[in-house]
Amino acid sequence: TVQINGAKKIEADENCSVRISNPLGGFSNLPLAQTTAVVTTVTNDDVGIIEIIPVNGSETGPVAGSFTFRFKDGVVSDAPTVVYYGLTGTALSSGPTYDYTSNVPVGSVTIPANTNSFTLNLDVNDDQIAEGTETAVLTTGAVSSPYGIAIVNSPQSLEIADNDNAILQITGGTENEGHTGTTFISFTVVLNNATGPVNIDYKTTD
Repeated sequence: TVQINGAKKIEADENCSVRISNPLGGFSNLPLAQTTAVVTTVTNDDVGIIEIIPVNGSETGPVAGSFTFRFKDGVVSDAPTVVYYGLTGTALSSGPTYDYTSNVPVGSVTIPANTNSFTLNLDVNDDQIAEGTETAVLTTGAVSSPYGIAIVNSPQSLEIADNDNAILQITGGTENEGHTGTTFISFTVVLNNATGPVNIDYKTTD
């Protein structure tokens, strides 16, 4: 019996050879040992499954959001694993009002060989815009690996909490009603802070 050590590692099947030699005994005419080795295969039985774990971010701090790509059950692979992804959602990664930064909105992450996970950080921008909680959505594409590795829970999303407020103010003027026809009074509505698009209802009373 030959002992095989178990390992939580995704790897190719391996061969093990056994050769017998030098038979001993208390009699003459000892049997001859087979000169060729017997080769057997040790089959890898670890499953290549990656799960994505999102962590929310916040403008307060600010606190980065993140997506961690992790092999389940503490497994590692003996070869690098490349996962291609895209980022979408209401949160922006570029432009003058960007909400977070990452490597690229469409790119890849690599879980190094013999490593269980890799974390993609989204560094949050503490802007001055009242916009509410926004989302970043990560969707995976192809996986590059010599083994059949799969993503089990794509897409995943995280939230970026806003920490800004805005106040609506209205000002008006005085108009003479005139003796005939109609006239108009203009009111100006302003925000003390930038926001996303806002619709406002109004009502007049005498």
